[in-house]
Amino acid sequence: MIIRDIMTECPAECIEDAPLSEVYELIQKCDHGYVVVLDSSAHRVPIGVVSEHSICEQIIGRGRSPKGLRAGSVMDSRIRRIFDNSSIDRFVGTATSEADKLMLVTNEKGKFIGIVDNERLRAACFERRNHAAADTVFSGLVPTKTPARVEIPAFGWMS
Repeated sequence: MIIRDIMTECPAECIEDAPLSEVYELIQKCDHGYVVVLDSSAHRVPIGVVSEHSICEQIIGRGRSPKGLRAGSVMDSRIRRIFDNSSIDRFVGTATSEADKLMLVTNEKGKFIGIVDNERLRAACFERRNHAAADTVFSGLVPTKTPARVEIPAFGWMS
């Protein structure tokens, strides 16, 4: 399974010069609470993410006036980009921090095409792992994969 199979297209995107009021409206309309900031409409390279948290951090935490702020000045640039044709097996157990909650999917040219959140990635990896365990083939007396988890004295190791 590849990333393209589990990604969702993100309708909430803006360029870095978008006014903060426009960005906030996009956040309210979006299901996941993020707006992806692109470098320009032509290139569509993701450079950051804006959330309500990042807006509050700039306005309240740093005491900035919201009037002159743009998407590029409040975005969180600690983003993780992944390619749409990458295998999900590469990412098992790698996304654990809050900054990695959302990964931005790009094509081979670096253009933004969608998002994958950690919950969806973990679910896909868990499903794939369980599917692989269910496909264990026994040949003779020794299994090709050893799925043993508990020992039952009368029967030896059983799953």
